[in-house]
Amino acid sequence: MARILQIIAEYDTAGARRLGAANSPGAGTVVAAVPPDLRRGYELGWELLAALGCRDDVAGSGRNHDQNWDLVTAWIVAHDVENLVILDAQWLNSELVADLAGLAALCDLTLWLVAHVPLSDRYTDALEPWPVHDGNPRDLADALPAPGEHTEPISERFPQVPRDNWTTWLAATRRHLEPAEAATVEARYREAFTAARTHLDDSDAVSEDRVLGHVREALAACCDAEEMLTVVRAIQAAAFTAGWLLHADLARVLTTADTAARAAVTNPANFTALAAYREPYRPVACALAALDLSTTEMEALTLDDATPTGDAITVGGKVTPMPAGTSTYLRAQLALRHLEGAAADDPLLGGPSGAYRDRTLVNAVRAAINDVGVPFISQTLSRATIDNRRWTHRWGISLQEL
Repeated sequence: MARILQIIAEYDTAGARRLGAANSPGAGTVVAAVPPDLRRGYELGWELLAALGCRDDVAGSGRNHDQNWDLVTAWIVAHDVENLVILDAQWLNSELVADLAGLAALCDLTLWLVAHVPLSDRYTDALEPWPVHDGNPRDLADALPAPGEHTEPISERFPQVPRDNWTTWLAATRRHLEPAEAATVEARYREAFTAARTHLDDSDAVSEDRVLGHVREALAACCDAEEMLTVVRAIQAAAFTAGWLLHADLARVLTTADTAARAAVTNPANFTALAAYREPYRPVACALAALDLSTTEMEALTLDDATPTGDAITVGGKVTPMPAGTSTYLRAQLALRHLEGAAADDPLLGGPSGAYRDRTLVNAVRAAINDVGVPFISQTLSRATIDNRRWTHRWGISLQEL
């Protein structure tokens, strides 16, 4: 249930720093401060967007300021925020208080207004129409997340593996790596080998497309180029036992892994950087490009194709999990489209005027390397659906039946 609680206290620099450090949208709490010269609603919207992790120096940040409040609402819904803490609330005017009260009612928030004495008549008058209750500093402290409560775990890098051919690769791994690293690599190798054998044994007539399709799906689950090389070597061994010679141009595989989507986007830490965008369609487009969707497929997606939790998307009748760390972005895009009045069969990646087209989506994906320093997709992003043959040509992989 939405509530507005007011806390009035002497200004305390150390206390303000502690409250500011408690900002953690992922843990359900947003803490934002009101500058003394803030007058307009879109400016307060930017302060809230900044607290939600959005930056004003990335693509799309300098346009449509009147959309800020819809975007704030969408991100608050996506993060499932429960507490909104406003520091230096004594600088708020009546219009800004009304904006915050409306946001609290719409998103079912507890709104904490932390004001410092002396209070002006303007602030007192601004609160007069609203059901504001006196809050307890202890209750606020209890509502805030503990430091580090919602810290994402740091993923460990996969060990660097030998560049030997697949026939001698596993022996070279045991010979050159430390025992602990060798055990990690061999476990991943055997997992990939077993999965490939199971996949190839499922059908009496194994086609070229079936083998290449498995290679593509297996590499999609890898976190970096070293793990990809391990998986490729395992599939080569498994394919050989099934009567297929899988050739991999090692230089192209490693180069593509380092510059195209997979090596970058399968690490959730990289997707965290996309929180810089206030427009959620941008990180969603990057996530879909990481799934090898063409812009034509992205344009065709509707709201009904996304799960309410943001964990999966349906493409061509197939439910595909979203990359780890991207469900919040998809939930935000869904919330924004609902606020815009979109129906279930309306475009997912679009606005009030319709679906975003090819150039808009391409620019959104390619901007990531300059804006947040992560190359989420190579320059080969196209309108056409990527089939297994086109994909393997890009990666330097070919297949020959024995």
